[in-house]
Amino acid sequence: DTLPAVVEVCRRVDGLPLAIELAAGRVGLLSVSELAGRVRSGLDVLGQGQRDAPARQRTLEATLEWSYDLLDPEEQRVLAALAVFAGGCTVADAQAVTDAPLEVLESLVAKNLVLAGTGHEGSRRLAMLETVRAFAHARLERADEKEAIARRHGERYLALVERVLPELEWTGSPSVLAELDQELDNLRAAFAWALDRSPEVALRLASA
Repeated sequence: DTLPAVVEVCRRVDGLPLAIELAAGRVGLLSVSELAGRVRSGLDVLGQGQRDAPARQRTLEATLEWSYDLLDPEEQRVLAALAVFAGGCTVADAQAVTDAPLEVLESLVAKNLVLAGTGHEGSRRLAMLETVRAFAHARLERADEKEAIARRHGERYLALVERVLPELEWTGSPSVLAELDQELDNLRAAFAWALDRSPEVALRLASA
């Protein structure tokens, strides 16, 4: 009976063994369904791990903090900035929005904080586990460049839809539709930002 809630908890914590172990420790207090509801709200609900474990392994937040502290300042900045993307991004989009040098992106991939996969038409696509993205997003919220990054993100995806609109109107290209489908989460995030911060961008996005 609890299988759907168990699956949701595991999916929400990206299947990370430590995160699943920490979540299981809450079942004495919460039902699995209650846990599934609370785990949507953030990492801190996972609580403490075994007392005899190293400090960095007692909570998922501590584990991520430990990995983050090992990064140099530019890697920390870029990791936080990448949290602006929803559903991943191309390498070109990552560089345009975060001003990240290629070698910094390579370093974050090598350190398993950013994942590199295959996207539209075989291009490389970067993504983060949702647990890592939530951690990075908290750092982005405190960053001085938060607004500038959000604006570049919004304008980047506005440029995408306005670029492909003529081709889509003339041909209904399956390739263009696939590209837009891949960026749907980013388009929604850009629109949400624009509604709050830039009515002009919001209107152009909606029109396109």
